[in-house]
Amino acid sequence: MTTVKVTKNIDVSPQAVWSTISAGDGLDKWLPVITQCRLEGSGEGATRYCTMENGAQLKERIVEVDHARRRFRYTIDEHPLPARNLAGTVEVRDAGSNKSEVTWSADFDADEPHRAELEGMFREVYSGAIDGLANFLRKPGK
Repeated sequence: MTTVKVTKNIDVSPQAVWSTISAGDGLDKWLPVITQCRLEGSGEGATRYCTMENGAQLKERIVEVDHARRRFRYTIDEHPLPARNLAGTVEVRDAGSNKSEVTWSADFDADEPHRAELEGMFREVYSGAIDGLANFLRKPGK
């Protein structure tokens, strides 16, 4: 099992970040590689369908929404990637002074040479996702 983790501090309150993450939908508003996002159900057990900018489809299942720990976990059950057992986790921590520490990670199995390629891709996507989330939440009215 390979784990890729990206952690960034952003100038947005942990409550605002967690509210957006824990909702489970709306990724197309702030995650650059997602053009459409739809949620069926709510909370744990819900299914999230995402369309990527290249047209690829993702089917995800939300497996944990822990409000006390601000942890959101999901599996990506259908995807075009050369990976197996793909799961993601987003954790939000209070970094003080109305700032958040956001950690987004992926766990997956992949054969060589795909492992290194996927590690780089996840780092890039998750870094852009955290930046996109921060920019979205800093907009007036958020």
